[in-house]
Amino acid sequence: MRIMIFIILVFGLLVGCGAEQIEPAPVDPCAGFSCGESGTCIVVEEQAQCNCNEGYHVFRDTCIVSQICERDFSLQTDADLVELAHCTEVIGNIDINESSIPSLEGLENLKVIHGNLEIAGLGLVELTNLKGLDGLERIKGNLDFHSNANLDNILNLQNLEE
Repeated sequence: MRIMIFIILVFGLLVGCGAEQIEPAPVDPCAGFSCGESGTCIVVEEQAQCNCNEGYHVFRDTCIVSQICERDFSLQTDADLVELAHCTEVIGNIDINESSIPSLEGLENLKVIHGNLEIAGLGLVELTNLKGLDGLERIKGNLDFHSNANLDNILNLQNLEE
């Protein structure tokens, strides 16, 4: 009789444990995600994004200061791109010549170039579009393209005003 009661208790425990499903705790997309000291993480469509303080913008998942840059830029390497990413306006020229940069992503906050933009000699790199220049609204100097064998289109410059 004791064996039968024991079997019934063990069976009851096994059936009872199997019937109750435990939901996993929801994962917070912002857990371990840092926007730096100048922003906070917010969840948008289940993805972590930075909400930057005034005067800052997002570059590579961190908030960096927005500034007007008064000098010329020659984009040759990723380090040059990082430096230009802080700029919302450039009082000077931007030359992207014979560059090894595979993408211009990170420059979305660049709005105005008060000089020339030259994009040339990109036949040896993987740059096929100008994604990253989507936010560019005005070039007060000249826009010059030449010798860009892999550049498929310039659609990302559609926000330029006349």
